[in-house]
Amino acid sequence: MRTSVVGAGTLQKRKDAVAAGSTAKPDAVQAADDADHYFRPLQIACETRSARMKAVALDAIEKLVAWGNLTGNLTVVQSGRMRYLIDIVIETVCSCRDDAADQVQLQVVKCLLTAVSSATCQVREYSLLLAVRSVYHIYLVTRNQVNRTTAKASLT
Repeated sequence: MRTSVVGAGTLQKRKDAVAAGSTAKPDAVQAADDADHYFRPLQIACETRSARMKAVALDAIEKLVAWGNLTGNLTVVQSGRMRYLIDIVIETVCSCRDDAADQVQLQVVKCLLTAVSSATCQVREYSLLLAVRSVYHIYLVTRNQVNRTTAKASLT
């Protein structure tokens, strides 16, 4: 599945700055949007069969969201419709929920909790429902007591 990235206002702001002859560095909001362009390698890592690679990729996504570097505010054209990148991030994380490895399940719960409670990301509508369903799914199927407790605490 191929996606193309269209900046949500960032590209236009940069064009306006260049047209005005400004050489100022981008502000914090524009600098944070730049990390959104590097999500694709993490998405590919989440699609592999290696549980270790998934866990590392999910941990990286969680840290980028927690530190405010991955905001997901970019608009992405996917299958002929416009979507926010954060929706694709949530879908990618939720696709790892069926992995039987305990570390992957724990990273999915941590990543979803961070994304939903983050002040820099706006998880909305279907993505929010998908996140809740995924955490509940992990709560139901996991055999690890730590993962079950973490998932339960995330839901309450």
